[in-house]
Amino acid sequence: MTDALSALVEDGESRLYDGDYAGARRIFEEAVAHAERTHGERAKELIVPLMGLARASGENNATACAQMERELEVQARALAIAEAALPEDDLLLAECLHAHGVSVWANGEPSRAVELLLRALDVVKRAGGDAHGYLGPLVGALLDAKRAADALPHAQELLRLEDASSPADLTTLFIVGQAFRDAGATAEAKSVLERFLVAFGEDGNPAIRDEVVAWLKALDVPAS
Repeated sequence: MTDALSALVEDGESRLYDGDYAGARRIFEEAVAHAERTHGERAKELIVPLMGLARASGENNATACAQMERELEVQARALAIAEAALPEDDLLLAECLHAHGVSVWANGEPSRAVELLLRALDVVKRAGGDAHGYLGPLVGALLDAKRAADALPHAQELLRLEDASSPADLTTLFIVGQAFRDAGATAEAKSVLERFLVAFGEDGNPAIRDEVVAWLKALDVPAS
């Protein structure tokens, strides 16, 4: 990227960090226009400012619901450019696939999201990148798509990766426990869900704790 384009992107990211989504959108729109003028409408230099614009359009935004179509549209453009301009093992391609997959999942299309998220995971592994952050949304989308058996190996990998660096956090334990439960891996599900309750303690949301307790009780009921 040119110095001017890099400065615009940095400014947009700073505004996103500060919660100024309207300002970030304005800056990223300027960055996209600058990249188009300088490099053309299909250049790889457009990918980063387009992804920033997509995040500013939908992420943590008071008008996120109204902006979802815009977010998906901008992400789709960035992804199309990335697929045409980047090699198949480029981490930026993985990031585009992953971001679009997460947004598609949030938009209520888990089956289509799974396709994107699986592609993202494949790219990041071929690139030798860290797959950790790519696994949680994939497991969640697979569960929403009623594909618990397919989610199981990814849930096992996610738990293994987290425990290798530090104890898995509550979000991971919850989604992994659910994946094990839905896939019929009863012993693994009980172990993970019991870990969740210990880490959750008594101060967390009682509705969530009660839900996990109910799951554990159901796992103790012999299959008929």
